[in-house]
Amino acid sequence: MKKIGISKKMLLSVFAVLIAGTLIASAGLLTYYGTIETKANVEQSVVLWDGSDWVNYNTPIEKDFDVTGGSCECFAHSILNRAEVEAPIDITESINAYGKGPEGVGVEYIVGYWNVAGHTFPSLDNYDCDLVVPTDYSDIQYVFNNNAAEEGDVICVQSGTYNGFTVDVDGVTVVSDGATIEGQIKINANDVTIEGFEVIDAYDNAIWLMQGITGATIRNNYIHDTEDKINYEDSSTGIYLESGAMTDTVIEYNTIEYNFAGIGGTEDFVGEINYNVIKNNDEGIGVGFNGFSTYRNIFENNVADFRVYVDNLNPIDGKDNYYGCDGPVIDYKDTTGSWVNAKHETLDSSFTLQPGEQIDFVIQYCFDINIMPGAYDITTKFVPVTN
Repeated sequence: MKKIGISKKMLLSVFAVLIAGTLIASAGLLTYYGTIETKANVEQSVVLWDGSDWVNYNTPIEKDFDVTGGSCECFAHSILNRAEVEAPIDITESINAYGKGPEGVGVEYIVGYWNVAGHTFPSLDNYDCDLVVPTDYSDIQYVFNNNAAEEGDVICVQSGTYNGFTVDVDGVTVVSDGATIEGQIKINANDVTIEGFEVIDAYDNAIWLMQGITGATIRNNYIHDTEDKINYEDSSTGIYLESGAMTDTVIEYNTIEYNFAGIGGTEDFVGEINYNVIKNNDEGIGVGFNGFSTYRNIFENNVADFRVYVDNLNPIDGKDNYYGCDGPVIDYKDTTGSWVNAKHETLDSSFTLQPGEQIDFVIQYCFDINIMPGAYDITTKFVPVTN
């Protein structure tokens, strides 16, 4: 009987087939299930304004100027946090004196800040109007002559030109999106708000807060050219505060220019004057009253930013106002008094920008009367604070 066996050649063939089958099976297994590929174009969160656009870290803002020793120059800038989280920031400074002595000798500068100020006419779409002029009444004064307004009413005034008017109902808001008032607005009631008007060519005082009222708010108005063009009397004032225990008054976000006085009054005014642009007046604020505060206003091109008319004036808190490069011009008329922070306050070397917050600031450069002439590089950096 013939013995049947498997030759070495056959064994090698079978082994080769088994190995090939294993390799084929291994090659069929997935090592991953897919990929996601993304490309993120990241924008810088905190940016500076160069006068025409927001710029990032690799575009330095350059300011070249000529100056004489003993004088100052200043420039306005803005910084914005576009992120949805806080941005802690440090300010670092350096001065290259080009071998003219120790670094920074004879050069002093501060970074002061002010905020966006002045008027922005509101949209009437944001108000729940109880009465509309001229739809319900052709003129604003007719609303009050006909006793149509009640306490708490919102009177919306559409764009157009109207006569002056007197508010004599407590708690009324009279608001517009930029209507022009040719004449005077008088407030003779408590808790009245006037917002969103251009007030022009009033013979005497453009907006007059009568004696003893409380709780008035004057906001987002453009008040100009109230002076008597024929007789030019000193009483021509943008916003006039009549004497007599006036309290809780807020004057904010107005632009007031080309008057004898931007804001004026006599005595006993307690309130706040904030975020206004007060410029091109003989007096920015004609001060004959005590106990008020001014915060982050911009004073420009007034003969006197403040003119003081009373003796023993209580300290006035003038925090963080911007008075231009030379500081506030305070004219004391036969009186002595004291001021608190009557300058634009320095921006702290470390500060935090809130989400979406913009800060408008000024860098002021002052040069010693005996400074060595020549070129100086002065660099201010805004540096992120990292934990």
